[in-house]
Amino acid sequence: MDSIYFNFLGMKNLEDVIEKFHNTLVDTNRSYKFFVDWDKVKRHVDKYKIEFNILNTLIGNKQFDDDLKKILSNYPQVLSTIPILLAIREQKLTVIDDFNDKNFSIVHYDFNKKTLTNTDIDDIVEFFEKTGLKRFFLELSSKSVQDYVLGIEVGMDTNARKNRSGDAMELMLKPMIEKIASNGKNSFNILFQKKFQYLDDNYNIHVNSSSEPTPSYRG
Repeated sequence: MDSIYFNFLGMKNLEDVIEKFHNTLVDTNRSYKFFVDWDKVKRHVDKYKIEFNILNTLIGNKQFDDDLKKILSNYPQVLSTIPILLAIREQKLTVIDDFNDKNFSIVHYDFNKKTLTNTDIDDIVEFFEKTGLKRFFLELSSKSVQDYVLGIEVGMDTNARKNRSGDAMELMLKPMIEKIASNGKNSFNILFQKKFQYLDDNYNIHVNSSSEPTPSYRG
């Protein structure tokens, strides 16, 4: 394998190759698409735009609890949008009701429910109160729930930057690696943007977890 780099770079020893590597490092692998995936953000916001418009009626509403109950009763589909208002993707939440309670009473919320009982509705109204969502609607939000969620989605999309950074690095290295491989005496099958399962399915190579980084070959 070393001879490939020696021939391609015109060098005779590994130390020179390493020095060349350090001297040609670039400051970043970020492209303009690294920062925010706007298509994904728009897709997530548009998915619930009707529900967000229904919730807009709660902004500054002086009969907040009563109208929230009516919305949950008449439009139970808004239930699934509530976690995203708290920047949470999960639809099932578990919360400690009171830390002062030595028994640590646990409350379970399922935002996937399609039909709601009166008790379910009362629990959600209480959830709005205790999580501060009621305060958000009455004191902090002034125009649009959809615009607020747009900001949340942009913020949450930054968590995906690590994946985009990895993808960008692959795309940067792809032509370099292909050029190196083409100049070698041996033939190599270069794979890009593949998951470990692809190696297992196509080459009978099983890649273990990060705690066991050495691939195992299935004979």
